Amino acid sequence: APTSPPSSSVAARAARAPAPEPPPPLDPAGVLDQQERWLLEADDAMLDREQRIARAYAQRKLVMADPEHPLRPVLERLDEDVASGAYTKMSQDMWSGRTAFPDRDDEAPEAGADSP
Repeated sequence: APTSPPSSSVAARAARAPAPEPPPPLDPAGVLDQQERWLLEADDAMLDREQRIARAYAQRKLVMADPEHPLRPVLERLDEDVASGAYTKMSQDMWSGRTAFPDRDDEAPEAGADSP
């Protein structure tokens, strides 16, 4: 079925509507090189493992260049934890089960529990 052209009032309202704002620039601070820009603009599904890692570093570089970015303090705290060794200790405790069972290592094994 043929459709009728839009009414003049709809066309007039569309003409009076404010134009959408252009998206903000990808790199307002100008810290990225051409390769990093390409990685951030590329479809993540089309990147290989090394390119995804490079993309993550580019995203981190972009965050750290913006003093008002909400993730910047988080990344700074993680950097401090890694540098001090606190993150290594936390991750070892987490993966060993000490976080979920903090007193597990204090318990003495039952007699004969380890023998077949």
